[in-house]
Amino acid sequence: MYVLDFTKEHYDALLKSLETEFSPELLRQKKGTIKQAITEHFAQTFQEIILSVYEEHIEVNKTLIDPSKDAAFDRCLVQCDLKLLEIKNNPERYQPVDILWAIPHERRVELFSYFNTALSNEEIKEQIRDRLSVLFELDEDEIILFLRNNIYIRKNVAAQKKREAQERRFAGKSPEEMKELCTDYFPDGIWPGIEALLPDTIEDRLNFSTISNRKFIKTFIPVFRSMVEIMLLEKIKDLGRDDLIAFSGFTLRNNFDAILTVTAKNLLEHIEKRDKNAETFIKYYDGSVIIDDEGKKVVQHAILDVHNQKWNYSSILSILMQWKEAKVRAATYEEKLKQLLERQHTAEEAVEKLEPANKGAVHEIDLFKEKVNNNRKAFKALKTECERSSKIMQAKRPELIKLRDLDRDLVNQLKKIYEKHDKVLKQYSNREKEFQNWHRQASDHAKQFKEVLAQKKVIKGNYDGIIRALITVFAKR
Repeated sequence: MYVLDFTKEHYDALLKSLETEFSPELLRQKKGTIKQAITEHFAQTFQEIILSVYEEHIEVNKTLIDPSKDAAFDRCLVQCDLKLLEIKNNPERYQPVDILWAIPHERRVELFSYFNTALSNEEIKEQIRDRLSVLFELDEDEIILFLRNNIYIRKNVAAQKKREAQERRFAGKSPEEMKELCTDYFPDGIWPGIEALLPDTIEDRLNFSTISNRKFIKTFIPVFRSMVEIMLLEKIKDLGRDDLIAFSGFTLRNNFDAILTVTAKNLLEHIEKRDKNAETFIKYYDGSVIIDDEGKKVVQHAILDVHNQKWNYSSILSILMQWKEAKVRAATYEEKLKQLLERQHTAEEAVEKLEPANKGAVHEIDLFKEKVNNNRKAFKALKTECERSSKIMQAKRPELIKLRDLDRDLVNQLKKIYEKHDKVLKQYSNREKEFQNWHRQASDHAKQFKEVLAQKKVIKGNYDGIIRALITVFAKR
């Protein structure tokens, strides 16, 4: 119940219920005790009040949870608190293991419904996050995650002392046992499950548009550990606390570089978009030594690649712009080459389609050409023989005239054959020229594309070097 809804009628009803056990006189004498009991009752739901009781009415003065907001918003917060307290009082339902609370989607929807729709989802999440921190008494490095439409709270536990270093690493479990669990429950590998959760986890708890370096350094490992534990519990329902801690530690260790690679790329995406907070985040890593709020020396490690080259915001942004342009240029060239090859293939198919008809036409033409040539050879040979003497000329003249006339007839027939096949021959020739044209363009463009890819590879090397340098600087903490 919201305390400002507590009226004189409620107070009188309370007195009436007490009259079954206490006399009216005694209740008048214990008025202060009753007021105190009411005050303490509402304090259990984090509602601090001053209660004044008069003959005809009562007055309730409440301390607003957020003094900067009005009573209507305070009511939203109290409704949220009441639901969260209900959840907290039912660990058997909402606590799969003692270090992790899981608030399901339907409860999350209910919590969101208490708030004014004028608030954005992110603003509502922050309000719920604040109330969870208070009600569940969370430390700064205890994690709240809004993932897969659920809400998760990861509590810390005191580390158990182990004699052996190996035991400390995996809560007494051997690497062999961890590998066996991986094989049994993640036969296709565990990384796909981690990769699926990473974007939402980074967006929710390590958002480079808002997070400070101090917050990131302090929380990114607990955040990723919690993410891994959530993933494991989704897959292995009966995983106990010790096994969960051991398996999540093993998993996080084996996938740490891959997780930080995704994180570094996410940061660079914010830099590429000229995000001001991300710019401030990068500029923190300048190699200087500062004194923090607690008076401790803090090294703001420089971003150094494997060649010991130092990277700053400007040089990183320059490579990102080059990398972006290189990717676009390569994609453009690739798409153009794809189009040229498709046109080349279409032209080649057209050539192949006309091939039988063209082959038949050429064959028929060649046969007639051969007839013409054979006839002319015979004419030439006979003419040479006739030129030896007039006697032979006179005897062979009719045959010579016949061969000459046959040549004329064969040539006319050959012309008709050419006319008959003219369309096919021209179509085939045009398609062949078209194919050769597209083939030449595709070959030339492929050479240019190869050069573009070589340039892209050089820039990619710089980009990957920055990623590696960021992973290193993150790990130094």
